[in-house]
Amino acid sequence: MNFNSVYDFSDREKSVLVQHFSNTDKHVFAITTPRQVDRGALMSRYSRSDKTMRKIFLDEFVTNPNRGKEFYSKILSEYGDDSVAELGEAQIAIEWISNIAAKKIEDQRIGLSYLEKSSRYIPFDRKVGNMYKYYRDDRILKSKYADQYIESCDHAFDVYSKSINLMQKFIAEIEPIDDFVYFDSISKSEKPFSKLANGQDIESAKKVYNSTVRSKALDILRNLLPAATLTNLGISGNGRAFEYLLTKLYCSELNELKVLAHLLNSELDCVIPSFIKRVNEKHGKSLQSFMINTNKEISKLTDKYLGNIQPDSSPVDVRLIGYTDIKDAEANVVSAILYEHAHGQSLHDIMKLVKSFQ
Repeated sequence: MNFNSVYDFSDREKSVLVQHFSNTDKHVFAITTPRQVDRGALMSRYSRSDKTMRKIFLDEFVTNPNRGKEFYSKILSEYGDDSVAELGEAQIAIEWISNIAAKKIEDQRIGLSYLEKSSRYIPFDRKVGNMYKYYRDDRILKSKYADQYIESCDHAFDVYSKSINLMQKFIAEIEPIDDFVYFDSISKSEKPFSKLANGQDIESAKKVYNSTVRSKALDILRNLLPAATLTNLGISGNGRAFEYLLTKLYCSELNELKVLAHLLNSELDCVIPSFIKRVNEKHGKSLQSFMINTNKEISKLTDKYLGNIQPDSSPVDVRLIGYTDIKDAEANVVSAILYEHAHGQSLHDIMKLVKSFQ
């Protein structure tokens, strides 16, 4: 079918549309309008209209510069349609946070992607203001455990720092450079290091080897670093996920995470305010209260029912606590594969057939 007539915009309309879309006459196009709130609102309106997206933009957004903000205020705050919050995205950097805080944040995977400062490639031995980089909680520093905490963390960092060169030397001794092959530009093949003749190949091989040894040393030694070690974290995600992350941080018992909640909220307000505004409104506060009270009740139940179970003072490294029988697992996988290509047969009947062959 020919839908060209649907895109028969006037020259004036085209001059407007070309500033907000990648083309004005094709049925596949990119949305380039600069404001994220408008892009998100357009996508959502798209699903609730028989008009084409560019026609919606001309009819609703060109005539009303606040259409996007008004749309989100109504759909999110009044109707509670969470899915539209996924249409706004942000990239956030959080620096100088403890590994505990980082792991608490990274625990939420749906809708968010993370990049954390790598302890495998970056050494954590440098000091700032003559102090190692680990989190110093005010409550700990004001308690009777302050000196013990500082001494323990400093000692862990001291051992880590002094061991970096020693560990690299040890790895180089047990896995020397001659044990590996590298690209030889003359023969266009891989050769042992001792067989390389080209100077650039030799230098390149040394660089790769030294980098590998260093990374392996840091990978081993990072287990010495305390959980309070400070790191940097990059987060990319949609508004809905950030909204829930903020809610969880506000509900945390850790002061560091509560402080981060306020800071993160403030920065997200700079880039996607319409997508996370409910966090501190009536319904957002209600959800926070619910989560806080739920955690308190769970803690009470834990104390009540687990109090008589003694902590395991010498736990085994690995313990299998449950599994699915191999035959059942295979039957489930095979049945699911067959079901995808079935012609109306139920998964129940397919599974019965598969199990009959076992």
